[in-house]
Amino acid sequence: KCANGQSLSALFFAVIVNGVTDLKEAENSRSWSIHPVFRCRRCDADTDGGMSSSPDCCCMYVDQIGLFEDCDAYLKRTALPPGVMVTCDRGVYKLIDGQVELKTYLITEKMYTRNACFITSEGLKAALEFPGVHRLYSESRSRYILQVT
Repeated sequence: KCANGQSLSALFFAVIVNGVTDLKEAENSRSWSIHPVFRCRRCDADTDGGMSSSPDCCCMYVDQIGLFEDCDAYLKRTALPPGVMVTCDRGVYKLIDGQVELKTYLITEKMYTRNACFITSEGLKAALEFPGVHRLYSESRSRYILQVT
């Protein structure tokens, strides 16, 4: 409707460094999870009728846990595990002198949890080392995990 029938969506990834609140500590951590997020544009024109630049346009954010009306809502209400989030700015990959610009955000423990399947560093390592990897729900961790058989 707003985008003349075009899908104006992009996929980006948010990495959560698990249980860490200090940025220096996050740089050295080897425990993380990766979360795909879709950034979906709701319009293709700015309020003056001209074309809006991608970082500044109105967008919704969708991840494996929910739908959020904008980037601020995603960062405030996400039910991702607590830790330091490392991701591109508002879901837009930007190169500066050949390097991708990344932002960090502190994700705190939420009052509620939802079940989701997270890709973790431990799970990927297990998948590389062993061919028999299965997805199982962990009651103690309230999420899906990869189990090696």
